[in-house]
Amino acid sequence: DIGRPDLLEKSVQMEGTTEIGAKQMYQSIEGVKDLPDYIQIWPGHGAGSPCGKALGAIPMSTLGYEKINNWAFNVTDESKFVETLTSNQPAPPHHFAQMKKINQFGMNMYQPYNVFPSLDNVRIAFDLRSKEAFHGGHTEGTINIPYNKNFINQIGWYLDYENSIDLIGDKSTVEQATHTLQLIGFDNVAGYRLPKSEILTQSIHSVDMTGKEEYILDVRNEEEWNNGHLDQAVNIPHGKLLNENIPFNKEDKIYVHCESGVRSSIAVGILENKGYENVVNIREGYQDFPESLK
Repeated sequence: DIGRPDLLEKSVQMEGTTEIGAKQMYQSIEGVKDLPDYIQIWPGHGAGSPCGKALGAIPMSTLGYEKINNWAFNVTDESKFVETLTSNQPAPPHHFAQMKKINQFGMNMYQPYNVFPSLDNVRIAFDLRSKEAFHGGHTEGTINIPYNKNFINQIGWYLDYENSIDLIGDKSTVEQATHTLQLIGFDNVAGYRLPKSEILTQSIHSVDMTGKEEYILDVRNEEEWNNGHLDQAVNIPHGKLLNENIPFNKEDKIYVHCESGVRSSIAVGILENKGYENVVNIREGYQDFPESLK
């Protein structure tokens, strides 16, 4: 894959920049085709990054390898190239808008700061533990964003740079996460809390789905939804849940799923935060649903 040219238009509403950027990308690819195959390529982004729709997992490549395996080198028509590059790109996390400003104007002077125990239980709080630990007991209304390699991609959907947050976890992990957030210009970690086991997450295995469940929330992205979904499901991508109305009553028993169980774990906390008390996480997600339901 290659980079994406649509972020200025989607994140900061600079109209018309997607097509301009796509055509510039076409010219860039054409410009390097005649360079030697042995040239090494060390990408700045890897698999899982929303800066492309199919970024590979290998840490380095060569121009020769890309000429053979990368679609961008095999589309010679500019209009077809632009169409392919700009279609089906994943939605950018909300923090990308801030990233564009930082890229243009620079970020504030880096100042390491200490995070102390929180005395405020009202602020939105993110639980840094694994989804398994979170489901085994957590504070109601807190949102599970495990501190791992996908931490920024996930928490970026929910950051408001004008408001502070709390982090939940051991002090060492909180300090690491605080530093990681500073790397994207977020300096508003107000405090930390230790994990508590106030409530357990209701859950079922994907293979135990019957198709008779009345209220199902599918938190996958639009492309995944279009590739197949349950007839009775409602689709709201997980990154939009905090700010969109949920079309269920607070007392409804809501079954939540994504593709593999990661994003649905995040969604459970968001629904609890919005006052839904009867939420069931479908552990393995859509990928393991009985074929008869798909």
